[in-house]
Amino acid sequence: MAEQRALGEQFIAQFKERKAGIEEELASVKSGPNIEQNAQTYDTLQTQIMTLRADLTTVMTLLTSYDQRQLDVQLKALEQQLREAKTVAKPQGKFSFKRSKAPTKAPTPPIPNPSPSDTTLVQTASSSLPPNYSSGETISSLSNTCVTSSSIYSNDGGDILLSSLRSCLVNLIPTSSDPGPPKYGAIHARSLQHTVLLLPHISGSVFLEDCNECLVVVGCHQFRMHSSSNTAVLMNVSSVPIIEHCSGIAIGAYPKALETDHGDGPSLDSKHAEMQDFNWLQPGQSPNWTSISSESASSFEERVRRLMQVPPGPIVDGVLGL
Repeated sequence: MAEQRALGEQFIAQFKERKAGIEEELASVKSGPNIEQNAQTYDTLQTQIMTLRADLTTVMTLLTSYDQRQLDVQLKALEQQLREAKTVAKPQGKFSFKRSKAPTKAPTPPIPNPSPSDTTLVQTASSSLPPNYSSGETISSLSNTCVTSSSIYSNDGGDILLSSLRSCLVNLIPTSSDPGPPKYGAIHARSLQHTVLLLPHISGSVFLEDCNECLVVVGCHQFRMHSSSNTAVLMNVSSVPIIEHCSGIAIGAYPKALETDHGDGPSLDSKHAEMQDFNWLQPGQSPNWTSISSESASSFEERVRRLMQVPPGPIVDGVLGL
């Protein structure tokens, strides 16, 4: 217990230091005259905040309930500061998920190292991330695209960051022909709209934020979802999953169709049906989530089987079935 408390206090100190660094850089970039350079810095800061959020989710069991809520409140305030700064920088700030010509001269934030397929799928630069980040992949700013595990280059233990995806299919399930696909550390996703995530069993944590009208399939040790709505989650989780500021969430078991010999393997005692809603303090089940019926589970199984056959590349409307 004493060791756990010490580790928790160590993370809190690191959290405060990283948060102060982000705030200092954010204050500096607000007054920067170079619009293009500012846009790059905003992207870097967003990645740092996403990583800090993922790290917080990972160490939740080391923190007291009070510390969990305090750090969560501070992180939300930091996320709000970044959103407001980006809105000021782009006053007509409606995000474009396609590479269309902008109505103003404000440039689209440049993405380094684009892949040959011309998708915005980039390898995260370790120099722009906190020291304890496990270098992995960022998949961001895509629409109507299918991305598979063959398209990314994550090292074993690397994290996956998913951001600003619309009408996309992200399928990281290993196939039977894969000799030994990489194991992912943690998966963090935010700002997903009308998107399907087919994710394997991982030993780390999964954090979702601002996901709307999505289907998420994942196996993990820890699961948290914030500020999301009208989303189905089929999961196998070894600890009690948590939602906060969510509504219309449907919860079901991880599809048998995706069980393979790869990955970290399913938990024998999944706790997906024990979902906790931090915004529901009354007795009884929260109205913000429901369990998927057996009839709906069969329908989801069939949909997942079909989506597994979608090849990487552009996809047309209607393929996802959402």
